[in-house]
Parts: sequence; structure tokens; C-alpha cells
Amino acid sequence: MTTAQQDWAEYMERLGRAIHEARARRGASQEDVAAAIGISRASLQRLERGATSPGVPANPSLNHVMAIAQALDVSMDELLPQPWPDFQLDAPAPRRRRS
Repeated sequence: MTTAQQDWAEYMERLGRAIHEARARRGASQEDVAAAIGISRASLQRLERGATSPGVPANPSLNHVMAIAQALDVSMDELLPQPWPDFQLDAPAPRRRRS
């Protein structure tokens, strides 16, 4: 697993904890939140775990993250952990143009 992939997996775990904590503070069940945003309870459980299956980090759509924030009455800033992962860690160096 590359550094960027590891960072993403850790970030998804942190996002999952943030979703779970926001839901718990609101006193909402997984069923209620899932129904409010149009996904299954199992899908929300996977998001809260931060993984779709063991070793495979979650990759929720922006649509779902925004819907969860709205359903829990929190801002995206409250839900999305800081700092964000650095996706450029594993990016190849830019090629130089020949003159």
C-alpha cells in the first residue's frame, strides 16, 4: 500500500468516527440517518467503520457526505477531519519539457 493509500485509509477511519460521534450526539440511529439520505443501514455502518470491507477503505461520494452532514445538522467542516490526506505524496515528478 502506498503512502497516499495509507493516508486515505486513516482519513476514512477518522471520517467514520466523526460521522458516528455526530450521529450519537444527535441521538439518531443508523437506520434513521440512512433512511434520511437514501442509503442502506449497512452502507452507513461501513462508512462509520471507514472501510467497505477489511483492508478496503471507504470512498463515499461527496453527495453522501453532504447528505450525512445535513441529516445530522452539522457543517462539512465539522464532519471532515483536518488535515486532509496529501494525495501528491505518491505522484510522479512532473516531466521537464525539452527546449
